Amino acid sequence: MRRAFFAASVLALFTASCGPCPCKLAHPTGANGGYRPPEYTSGFFKASLQSGRAWLIAPDGQRFLSQGVNAIIDASYNAPNQNYYDPVKHQFAGDKGAWVKSAFERLGSWGFNTVGSWSDDAFNGQHYPYTYMLYAAGFDQPLEHVFEPVFESRVASNVEKAAAHKDDPYLVGYFLDNELPWWGEFGWHAGGQKSLLEKYAHAEAGGAGKHVLCEFLERRYKDISALNQAYRTALKSFAELEQSIELPVRSRAERKDADDFAGIVAERFFAVTTKALHAKDPNHLNLCVRFAGEAPWPVVEAAAKYCDVISVNQYAQSGDVNQKLLDDFYVETQKPILITEYSFSATENQSGDPNTKGASVTVPTQRERAEHTKQFASQALALPYVVGMHWFEWADESPQGRFDGENQNYGLVDIRDRPYALVTQAHTELNARALEIHGASTSQLPTVFQGARAASLHVAEPPKPFTAPLSFFTPANHQQIVDWADAPNGGSAKAQAAPDAALIRFDAGGGWGAGVSVLATHAPFDATGAEKLEVVLELPTDKTVQMFVTEVGVAAPESTHFSGQSGSDGESYEFPPLIGTGKRETYVVDLHDLERRSTWGNQHGNQVLDLQALAQVDLSIPGKQGTGEIKIYSISFK
Repeated sequence: MRRAFFAASVLALFTASCGPCPCKLAHPTGANGGYRPPEYTSGFFKASLQSGRAWLIAPDGQRFLSQGVNAIIDASYNAPNQNYYDPVKHQFAGDKGAWVKSAFERLGSWGFNTVGSWSDDAFNGQHYPYTYMLYAAGFDQPLEHVFEPVFESRVASNVEKAAAHKDDPYLVGYFLDNELPWWGEFGWHAGGQKSLLEKYAHAEAGGAGKHVLCEFLERRYKDISALNQAYRTALKSFAELEQSIELPVRSRAERKDADDFAGIVAERFFAVTTKALHAKDPNHLNLCVRFAGEAPWPVVEAAAKYCDVISVNQYAQSGDVNQKLLDDFYVETQKPILITEYSFSATENQSGDPNTKGASVTVPTQRERAEHTKQFASQALALPYVVGMHWFEWADESPQGRFDGENQNYGLVDIRDRPYALVTQAHTELNARALEIHGASTSQLPTVFQGARAASLHVAEPPKPFTAPLSFFTPANHQQIVDWADAPNGGSAKAQAAPDAALIRFDAGGGWGAGVSVLATHAPFDATGAEKLEVVLELPTDKTVQMFVTEVGVAAPESTHFSGQSGSDGESYEFPPLIGTGKRETYVVDLHDLERRSTWGNQHGNQVLDLQALAQVDLSIPGKQGTGEIKIYSISFK
């Protein structure tokens, strides 16, 4: 959900009132059976491993898989327009209690047994299992101040509300947070973002985190000359790390430093938040932080020490679970896994949602949406460590976008509170069989961590001599340059020819940014044997640019076919960022410091940059960097 419910929105969510709400509701079984919660008088939900299967155990001792729905709430609290889901106003004549009763009846009739995160508080304490989002570290830079003394008091204040739920047997457990920026700026892995290591290095002098970073790097490098060589710095001592400095992460070794430092941040985060939670509520499950897909593995290892269940959000347009990733989560943590977000949207929908912003999970029709739902959920429920799945979300988003512009047909109901019959029927069937699917699966608990295989370069057999630079781009070639940008968030890029350089005028906007693709004169372009990429650029001072090298056959990650040539398989690779000086500079990129892009290209390829079949070299300007101009003088392989 991309950490979507920020401070003002969440505050409004918890305080909004649309009329009187019932104190307690009965839960009649739906016409097709559905779910009716048992009467829990004592005890709490627990996690258990039985005969090679992970389960939640309900307060009555029965096996339980948490099949939930996120965000059962009207959208009036954060909608920037009038075309949004507001059933209390539009369908229930201001009677909030009637809407809550209707939603519970639907939830049960469709077989869902859990109220998920970000749901209206009226759904809590209603003798129906529910989860609770704490946002334990708050919203303002939640990971950048964890070593400061004030962090403990801030966390204690944020988890104070757990005390009100500590005796409720229907509470499944707490989420500490959602999609925290473990990679630096985002919860998900994407190029161009500054890591936590870089952020702590740049922080103002005097903070407790500066000392932690200094100790970490001194333990790792021991001698300041070794650190200087690795990071291309000229520090006189490790003590200089206590000041605000730039420490760009460029190489593969430096990325490992960044991941390991993120693990140190995570250790502090989980230690403090878990201690504070247990002080207010020692009874309920700690459901972790809802990772946005993958996370640095040292962070996941830290989470395993403190959390009872590991929560992971996973979206897949193909309809197939990323089992390899979930297997690795289990192997690293040895904890049950709750899939806390999954969803699909369709071009054909009742709300008029364009599905242009949000997770890339759009299919053409509601029938295909239902089929993808059944496919994904059936695969996930058969995994031995999965203890439930929470659909995102209850209602469609506004066609004009919610507060952050997301405009997806994620809902079980549309913006006028009308159910999607095919999708709700698919969930009804799945939920009715969830315990059976999980219990009958023959899948074994994984024991081997697979990880991501390190990317490498194509090597010709026999080796191909590479004796002189190989020109990929010069202005005289009049090559095609394709510009692209996050236009909905103000991004733009415009390329034009100049006598001695290609000129790119850009506005990075407030989203993922903008960029250009320099296409090969003739594709496939053969750079076999190259080990470095030399680019002569003029970049604005302190602006960051990300370089990508892309193979023939590239397409969106959700594509089912990648039309490669000469052995390529349509992958795209990213390299350490370049930082502008305001002057013409020659930047040399070590091709061995490559990493396959997770946001573009074939995600199931050979993890080899097929230098024999290149299509383009891309320059990406990450968002929130303002406007500027870039001059491209030449690009060559060496």
